[in-house]
Amino acid sequence: MNRYIWTQVQATLCMLIFAITYPAMVAASAILPEREEKPATNLAELPGISDAGQKLDADLKKVSFLSPRAWDIAELLGVTGLIERLIVLQANDRRLHGKVMSVECLSLRQELTEAILTTMLQVHDVIAKIDTEISTYNQVQNLLEDKRDRAISYNAWANVIGAGALNTGGAAGELVQSNEVPGEIAQVVGGGINMILGALALRQQNGGRHMTSGHPNMLAQIFGRPTESQTEYPPLIWQYLNKIPAGSGVPDTRRQYVINQWVNLHAIDNPATSRGKIQIERLTSTMPKQNVVTIDLLEDRKDLLADIRAQVSQMDSDLLELMNAIRSL
Repeated sequence: MNRYIWTQVQATLCMLIFAITYPAMVAASAILPEREEKPATNLAELPGISDAGQKLDADLKKVSFLSPRAWDIAELLGVTGLIERLIVLQANDRRLHGKVMSVECLSLRQELTEAILTTMLQVHDVIAKIDTEISTYNQVQNLLEDKRDRAISYNAWANVIGAGALNTGGAAGELVQSNEVPGEIAQVVGGGINMILGALALRQQNGGRHMTSGHPNMLAQIFGRPTESQTEYPPLIWQYLNKIPAGSGVPDTRRQYVINQWVNLHAIDNPATSRGKIQIERLTSTMPKQNVVTIDLLEDRKDLLADIRAQVSQMDSDLLELMNAIRSL
């Protein structure tokens, strides 16, 4: 009986204690805010990324999976800071809100996209200028080739009618023994005409010359010659050409590599020599008071411009790789 009474007393005390403490617990929970998960503010705070002491470029390469080419072009555009911030925001959005993308994240993506597209348009602008010059050179070359073909045609007719007729007449005159001297004279004259027309034909193979306006072309800045505003490369394109390609394994910049290839393949003479300097002045249309072009010179200009066009076009490929890397975040 005493044990039963004691048990009832204990139960009553527990209920009394709970009745006193429960309102206090409810009041405390209403006053204290709920603990929220703090979003990361940099790469070092993201789980499994890196310690704060590691370098930013290593973090970016590991997190965003940028290839050396994409990383190289990102540095050139100066958007590595934007990419870092985008990585942090993307990780926070997925960790805290699932797949919902924040307004700041969308704004960063738009800013990166605009930077890439603007650079792509600059690349296309340079390519358009190079194509315009090549098209102009094709027109002048066609004009010179037409003049050359007409001159060769006139030469052939003169050879057939003039020299051919004299040789034939001289040979026919020798058939009469009493008239051999006039025939031999006619053959000598015909042979001389053949020789003159042959030398003239060799000269006509070059196609003659044509006077041009003499404005510097898109090769001028490549060789360090004076330029005009219409033939200057945009700063980003020029930095790209003067940058060592990522993972190339060679110490030369893109511009120096192309020039070395031209020298090695005998497309141009060594620019350090006096002959090479004169040739570069002719190729870049910067030779003072001599704005004359030939078919061979136009062919050389077009070949060199095509090589520069290929180098500039490669920037489009690098920009596309960077764009795909950003989309994959």
